[in-house]
Amino acid sequence: MATEAAWTALRDAFERGRLSQIISFARQANTASIRIMKKLGHKLQCEFESAGVPVVGYAIDRSSLGQKVIADEPSPSNVKAAQ
Repeated sequence: MATEAAWTALRDAFERGRLSQIISFARQANTASIRIMKKLGHKLQCEFESAGVPVVGYAIDRSSLGQKVIADEPSPSNVKAAQ
């Protein structure tokens, strides 16, 4: 369910928000969030510490998402197929 919600938010940001890139950050220990970012196609961009806490940054841009967001209507089956 979290992946489907993230997929919907990602699609909305690219389409309605007309963003060209999405950058996401998570604590390195937050493996669930990192797994969702990877499933959606985000690529690791950086690793750093913030207030002594290891953090990772992932990004995805409109062109790398391609047909998945722009042409397809996301649904649980589409998200699972994109994994």
